[in-house]
Amino acid sequence: KMFEAGNTLEIEKIHTWKCQSKKFTRDSGFKKTTLAQQKQNDKDASKKFRRIINANFSSGDYHTVLTYDKYHRTSDPEQAKSDIQKFLRELRKLYKHNKLELKYVCVPEYGKKSNSIHFHLIISAGVEPGIIASAWPNGGVNFRPLNGKGDYAELASYLMKQASDNYQTKGIFKKSSISTRWNLR
Repeated sequence: KMFEAGNTLEIEKIHTWKCQSKKFTRDSGFKKTTLAQQKQNDKDASKKFRRIINANFSSGDYHTVLTYDKYHRTSDPEQAKSDIQKFLRELRKLYKHNKLELKYVCVPEYGKKSNSIHFHLIISAGVEPGIIASAWPNGGVNFRPLNGKGDYAELASYLMKQASDNYQTKGIFKKSSISTRWNLR
């Protein structure tokens, strides 16, 4: 299979086999996922995430980190979820006001030293960073523009590792909703 995602083209050799009938449903205690299968599932999720980032973001978009200052710092996942949802609502308003489409990926991360949450986002360009920063009243906002090469595998790998660690150890933001916009040829 060939996957065209933004400026990247990936060629993947795949093997298929039919292992179960569509009528078969998996019982809750039936064949737990093996460690090898879990590793393969993580690898597949990482590939999908990389392709999503490559297809939806390009040079000039931002890798943004939202942090809490010492007055707003929280380690409560529900409070952090509420804060990021409020930020994203404001961001949607800003982009809509400027007649732009907001594309974003958001990954929470627990800080190792402070045991507080901060957020990594990849945000489409179009609105000035200072205006975006004003939508996050809880602390600092750090912007890094994406480079022009179009292959963001390292960034995707880093974000996927954070998402995996948070899911396994902290259980926050168990689901993500990202549109898949790459062309399958």
